Amino acid sequence: MHPPLAPALRGGGVTSHDWERSAVCRTTDPELWFPPPGDNGIRAIRICRRCPVRRACLDAALAEEGTAGADRRHGIRGGLTPTARAQTQPRQAARDRASTPTN
Repeated sequence: MHPPLAPALRGGGVTSHDWERSAVCRTTDPELWFPPPGDNGIRAIRICRRCPVRRACLDAALAEEGTAGADRRHGIRGGLTPTARAQTQPRQAARDRASTPTN
């Protein structure tokens, strides 16, 4: 059994985003986004690469997952595996801090 589908994969949810309606994953098999152990998820990642809302999806995933480790993240989201998103989170937070004006 998989964890609950990401909002883009289940067509909405508690927090719905307008970008989800344009997500390419809406028309694909949800199993693709949760590859089994040993599968690097490249099929899903390739689909994400051509998605017009990939960045919005990744931003939503990073915001929803917060500082969780890779073991607490699930599925391919925004074109990244759980491990890649866990590695991206600290870099994204540093960029956000650097771009925030201080008064």
